[in-house]
Amino acid sequence: MTSWILDGFNIRVSGFVAAVLVSTVVQTLITPYVATIANCYASAFLGGAGLLATARAPFIAQLFRGGLHITGVSTWVLGALLVWLVSALGTFLLPFWWLREKRSQRQSAR
Repeated sequence: MTSWILDGFNIRVSGFVAAVLVSTVVQTLITPYVATIANCYASAFLGGAGLLATARAPFIAQLFRGGLHITGVSTWVLGALLVWLVSALGTFLLPFWWLREKRSQRQSAR
């Protein structure tokens, strides 16, 4: 989605899986560390831990050739914001969808 909106954010289909895997691993490793540091020193910045991890993940994913190419500072900033926003919305909305599916399965089983 970000590559559709931002011109300088290019990702190939072949590299999409690698970019997602690297981003997931980076976020899994970085987010707890950043959250711990933010909690110890500045709890007001705790909400930004995910955003910071999201900003670092594409940088590391870009190191793997052929998948992700980002040009321009504004593209980095806007790309990180868009990826973070979509991830946050997915994290928030997915449980509601899953619960709705489970409820309709239970109702149809009765």
